[in-house]
Amino acid sequence: MTVCRVTVLPEDLVEKPVELSEAEQKKLAAKEAEWSKLFGEPRALLASETDVEMRLVSHSNGYPAQGAQQRFQELLQPKEKKGGLAERCKAEELDGFIERVASKGAAGCRLEVDIRNFAPAYITRLETATDVLKSKIVVNVFQRKFELPQAPRGDEPSRARLDASWGLQPRATVRGFVKVHTQWFMVLENARLPAHQEWPLAGGMYPTNLKPEVHHHRSKWASFHSLVQPEAVTSGGGSLIGSMLLGFPKFYFIFDGKQVSVNANTVTQ
Repeated sequence: MTVCRVTVLPEDLVEKPVELSEAEQKKLAAKEAEWSKLFGEPRALLASETDVEMRLVSHSNGYPAQGAQQRFQELLQPKEKKGGLAERCKAEELDGFIERVASKGAAGCRLEVDIRNFAPAYITRLETATDVLKSKIVVNVFQRKFELPQAPRGDEPSRARLDASWGLQPRATVRGFVKVHTQWFMVLENARLPAHQEWPLAGGMYPTNLKPEVHHHRSKWASFHSLVQPEAVTSGGGSLIGSMLLGFPKFYFIFDGKQVSVNANTVTQ
């Protein structure tokens, strides 16, 4: 039984451009004019240490040469008492641990990480013609290889891991920590952005970062995320490349040669 018959003509297969009405054209032109005025040509610069308040790890400079008599006298000195229970528990939390290794006057230490335990991330500083963003400092986290980085999220652990493409050895030195929107970002020594298709770079244009008065530009702003590449800054301190300490219950560090586990901060919604 034939239900219906459809006849396709050659002209039906020709793609025709969508024609806007005069009112729609005027509305689009006004929106583009507003974009040019408010946003201009957005840029994403790879953020450096001068753009943020960074907590540098107090690295040790090795052990000074000592004579036998000096070492013998040190053995006779009373040992420092260990901190109380509250102090030790504080050091097991991320905030307390960072305070321990990166506060002013902290004893020098050697802090490293196994890069296979951390998800890659980098921080960009966004520039627009006017003040349309909630924050110019944006963190970009890779959830998976071959996918564009995303804004940090605590509800799903990243499946991507740092590797040699980021200019790092299997065991990398931690340079310091930066607090971004109540969460910690770990900066690694000598890290660099990869130039490989496994790690497609993006500018950091997330719609949630737009102020409410320009939220109607969110679709175009989001499209710039993949169109704008982060520009490397040649001066002004080291680049902020490493890992966002979010999405995992614990993080593992190598503190003076010994592995320690540190509990993640509690994420409050």
